[in-house]
Amino acid sequence: MNNEATTVLATLIRHRGYINASLEALACELRARGHLHDQSKLEPNELEGFIEINRVAREHGPGTPEYEAVLRDADCIVEHFSKNSHHPEHHAATSDMGWLDIIEMVLDWKAAADTYGQRTLRGSLDYQRKRHDFSDSQWWLIMQVVDWVEPQVEPGTYYCVTVGEDSAGAGSSVDEKLGELEQWGATLHGAWRAGAACDVIFGTWAEDDTRYSITVPSRLREQILKMQNALHKRYVEETDGGGLS
Repeated sequence: MNNEATTVLATLIRHRGYINASLEALACELRARGHLHDQSKLEPNELEGFIEINRVAREHGPGTPEYEAVLRDADCIVEHFSKNSHHPEHHAATSDMGWLDIIEMVLDWKAAADTYGQRTLRGSLDYQRKRHDFSDSQWWLIMQVVDWVEPQVEPGTYYCVTVGEDSAGAGSSVDEKLGELEQWGATLHGAWRAGAACDVIFGTWAEDDTRYSITVPSRLREQILKMQNALHKRYVEETDGGGLS
């Protein structure tokens, strides 16, 4: 290797080191934000008020008239906003929000949608945009985060795998099967994110609380069938004839 090639190689290694250091610093900042997110809600002067807000959110959902009313009446809200920069209300103007605040804000919206189950993240966007005077550039960033955390659903066929007490087999509980399905969900979610063209993957309990279903895109049917067959074989061996239907 000549001197020029050695110099180029050293430059590339140094460049990659700088990139890795910067990305690690960003990762540390994001982890810190995750650790500190909403910790002020656990303080006595906020907790009591948020107990009532949480109850209304569970019963009616964020964005409903009941939710808006309890926010107006809660003394803890102003203090909470003052301590948490991922809320637009923390800033003198919405345009003052930084990009990390916006990322955390969208993830907060996503977490609220998943926690309360009244609407999806995408289903809450009109409500959020009406609440706050986001600039076009801020909304562009918001949609970039939304597309990453909740990819647009495409029309497609779904394949549903269901497990319940009648298919659990001797000595196997619904909770155990739920654990298996959650593992499937994690695996399939990774495939979904990697493929980027797949539809939504989700799970639900039946009304009688005895069955749990996970629904996946039909294009992943072969993968889930392989996992289902592997589980079926294992449970047949472990339960002496019982199995996963």
